[in-house]
Amino acid sequence: MRIQGKRISVQTATFDDRIKTRIHRFSEELLKYAEPGKPVKSVAEEKEWWRYEIVSGKQAIFTIYLADDTIIGFINVFGFNRERGDCESGIVIFPPENYGHGYGGEAYKLLLPYLKETYGLKSTYVFVALENTQAIRLFEKLGFGHQDTVTFDNQPWLRMTYDLENNHGCRADGLTP
Repeated sequence: MRIQGKRISVQTATFDDRIKTRIHRFSEELLKYAEPGKPVKSVAEEKEWWRYEIVSGKQAIFTIYLADDTIIGFINVFGFNRERGDCESGIVIFPPENYGHGYGGEAYKLLLPYLKETYGLKSTYVFVALENTQAIRLFEKLGFGHQDTVTFDNQPWLRMTYDLENNHGCRADGLTP
């Protein structure tokens, strides 16, 4: 599957995509927000993780490409709850010179309808570190609504939700943003 946008495309990730981008995915900047406190996996550990999580269908990962086919990030979709019709998702863009160009927003805009159609989801949510104001602005612009704040590893995270059925954010009080 490949969805083409104006400047980028989003495609189902391969294990090779993950391995090619290790240097970026395990940078200090990304680990601070993507997997705080978790140790860097070896290639063998990543391969086992890939088999357990991706091949089994517990997660889906989508690679974000620039027009020249340079990989600049991933969107992970996981925590599928068929009863509620939702899942968690998250994005990483790299290297830092690709921040602030709107690539993450464009990638999500391409992927949100696909999540609804392919997985039959009603909503998706993200957890964003409260200090990551750039990511909070990204999700607000996309229409994600603020739900609540939780603490993971002694760090506050904002949960933001997007209603895929009505194409807008959901707030904890039930109102649209």
